[in-house]
Amino acid sequence: MKKNRKLRSFNFLTVAIINGFALIFFSSTISAKDKNVDKSISDIVASIQTPIIPNRTINLCQFSGHNADETGSYDFQDDIRRAIDSLSAKGGGTLLFTHTRGVDTWVKQTEIYRIKGPIILKSNIELKFQPNVKLSFEFAPASYLPNGKPVLSRYEGTSVYTYCPLIYAFNCSNIAITVTGGNGAMPVLDGNGEKWQKWADQGDWRLISKGLLPTFKMLRNEGMYNAKDTPIAERICADTSVNFLRPPLMQFIHCQKINVEGVKLVNSPFWVVHPVFTTDFTLRNVMYDCQVVNNDGVDIESSSRVLIENVTFDNHDDNVVIKSGRDREGREGALVAGTEYEKINSPFVKNGRITAPTSDVVVRNCAFKGHYAFCVGSEIAGGAHNLYVTDCTSPMEVMMGVFLKSNRKRGGEVKDIYVQNLNFQNIKFDAICMIPNYDNDTISPYPTRFSNIYISNIKVKSAGIGIRIFGWEDAPIKNVRLQNINIEKVTNTNPAKILLINQVENVQLQSVKINNKTYKGKINKLEKNVIPPKQN
Repeated sequence: MKKNRKLRSFNFLTVAIINGFALIFFSSTISAKDKNVDKSISDIVASIQTPIIPNRTINLCQFSGHNADETGSYDFQDDIRRAIDSLSAKGGGTLLFTHTRGVDTWVKQTEIYRIKGPIILKSNIELKFQPNVKLSFEFAPASYLPNGKPVLSRYEGTSVYTYCPLIYAFNCSNIAITVTGGNGAMPVLDGNGEKWQKWADQGDWRLISKGLLPTFKMLRNEGMYNAKDTPIAERICADTSVNFLRPPLMQFIHCQKINVEGVKLVNSPFWVVHPVFTTDFTLRNVMYDCQVVNNDGVDIESSSRVLIENVTFDNHDDNVVIKSGRDREGREGALVAGTEYEKINSPFVKNGRITAPTSDVVVRNCAFKGHYAFCVGSEIAGGAHNLYVTDCTSPMEVMMGVFLKSNRKRGGEVKDIYVQNLNFQNIKFDAICMIPNYDNDTISPYPTRFSNIYISNIKVKSAGIGIRIFGWEDAPIKNVRLQNINIEKVTNTNPAKILLINQVENVQLQSVKINNKTYKGKINKLEKNVIPPKQN
């Protein structure tokens, strides 16, 4: 047996340089709260178990009798399935994706492993890639119904049987997606997402033109399933003529000890990396270029003991986002009778229902670019706690810096969030925003409760909006400390867009500077019949 080793030869120069500047700027760390935040981070990281992969390797080209080439002329889908089955039958091992010119050749072209359909992983399996290799998933929706059947997935916080994620694991342990050393470009995992996006967009509009409800809306609270507490076994959305749900690039459901490291992720059909009901998950030294709509970088959902580090994000949506289920499913749990959940021993299943909060997450030494850098919500009905973000930068523009979002349909309790040592250049909208009014619903009875939020040592060169913290009258945001915040320039001159704090209890400002004006003091502000602003 061998322990999966850290990437040795991977040179993450961009993030190293960027974060070097951040650490120079924040040469003295001030704790976000009267506790040792750095020790809490170290304790979580030390608790995360890493995968152990048996010392056994199958070379995919030798196994299949075919080489990858520059055009992706051969479909490796069946060979990958057979190789994983063969490794699994022997207790596990590594499936190696080689380049015909090896790892040390200086000049070489990218070679493509084309695959028409998903990779379904099993326990004790590692996918390992050499430089200048691309794994390209062909667009073919029917091929993502293995043996003509959907798989158990979670879509925007609602459990459903639908198209298989491009890389998928259910109830597995010890899984690694890594790279070898050598010369050449980072291995690329390409989801062909633009074609999925066009397919879904055109399909949904056809339904709307006929007065029908698109599937993604049925999975929300406008139609059925979640709001009506439909058992998961009855939530089947796998008709390619009417169900246009784009799958994520990677989804790990009810898994343990997962490591994704050293690859470049591009063109995901939907969310990119999505652990659900998963423990001991590490995402490290990964680079993103995912510009399809809803290409969240990593959605950590109902999972615990998670480490995200040394990652360069560039996403057409949230970079890092914490989730824990939508609405009724997140609050109460979804009925598991007749599903795979019923057949396994799961700590997340109680009284025939499955739900869980997200907890013990560390995000550190990352570079942000995209919509929202660090988010909580909006599908956060199962709650979240013990979230740490530290020593990250945003050298290019993001839409928001730190964003806590929810609505009155969600419920859940979100607490104990520690954010420190972040350096942003340009933020289009809010530098810091806590507005649980995602959809302008003012009457639903399940507001999310946010408390114990500590943000310190934040540097922002320019932002469209400064700081907004605005809770609900019946669910004020409680116990917030903002310390050593410097937003050099807020371009919106409306005072309510520079600093807006309302419907709160115990918000403390310590050395908060916006447009060269310093704010300090303790704020308790509760008003009657005041509605929080809707997010931008």
